[in-house]
Amino acid sequence: MPTPIAIQSIIQLGQAVLTDKNVDKDLSSSWLNIALDRDMIEDWARGISRLPALLDKLGSGEMGSTLQVEVEAITPVSARINAPEGHWRDQVGIYGAGEALRLAQQQGIGLVACPKPAIVGAILEPVMEAGYIGFVGVQNTPLMNTGLSACNHVGNNPMSICAPGAPPFLFDGALSRYSFFELLYRAQQNSDIPEGAVTQHVNSNIMDKETILRLAEGDFGSGGLTPIGGIKGLGLAMGMEMLAGALTGGFYQPPEGKPWGQGSLVMVFNPDLFGVGDIKERITQYLSQFSSYPGQHARVKRESVKQTGMITYPNDIAELLYNLFDVYHINF
Repeated sequence: MPTPIAIQSIIQLGQAVLTDKNVDKDLSSSWLNIALDRDMIEDWARGISRLPALLDKLGSGEMGSTLQVEVEAITPVSARINAPEGHWRDQVGIYGAGEALRLAQQQGIGLVACPKPAIVGAILEPVMEAGYIGFVGVQNTPLMNTGLSACNHVGNNPMSICAPGAPPFLFDGALSRYSFFELLYRAQQNSDIPEGAVTQHVNSNIMDKETILRLAEGDFGSGGLTPIGGIKGLGLAMGMEMLAGALTGGFYQPPEGKPWGQGSLVMVFNPDLFGVGDIKERITQYLSQFSSYPGQHARVKRESVKQTGMITYPNDIAELLYNLFDVYHINF
């Protein structure tokens, strides 16, 4: 049976674990906020279940306990954010979005290249709070294919767009039919993979679950994720390759079969740049015509969970949390 656990207990646990690793308080709080946000909308693969992997990286020295970023100014409206590989990816992204916002406040528009975040929409939080329009395009590992090439050469390249509203508009999605993290979680739990989620390469006869597991291990020659909208989705993902990969120069060692690494491009627009002073009111009026829209549905779900004060976890994640509660002697 699924297990409800108090949100406050999870926060207490997370704080204890990260304090034990001497993680900076603000950094710890940012990571926990994103993890809990994912759990509240049942995005289990990218929530608190990432805590053991985070502890491994902190223990091995792969990640430091403080945020390490360097801002490289390029032009009055553009900059690059440099950080160690794999280092607090979402928090580096939030920092980059904050820098893009600062440029937009000064110049009307801000363009920032930064390492690829793990959860794209989350990094636009400072942009939403300021009431600006923001965009993040990501270029990631080669996960997608439609049979046009013998090996994957295109990522499922998530993108996110935010705009002011009540509540704000926030689209956040990958360009594959299903999220890779969702499919990987299903494969690891030995659950069924939705039909049509995976495209097998010619002469490949392995199961969809095995394809997902091989993708996670960096094997891009067995099969790939199916893009949304067929060739149109693939074309859009290729466009993200240009914006977030080629244009930014990538950041890390290119995956096999790709000419650049894994990067992202953050764009922030100040409404004053176009003399649109009542943009929030106009967007809110437009969005009111819909029974639901990106950003609103997730907000309603979060508020419902917050009212109960509990998150109902799948058994495997609940067991992980129970073990950590025991280790850190925390009652829940």
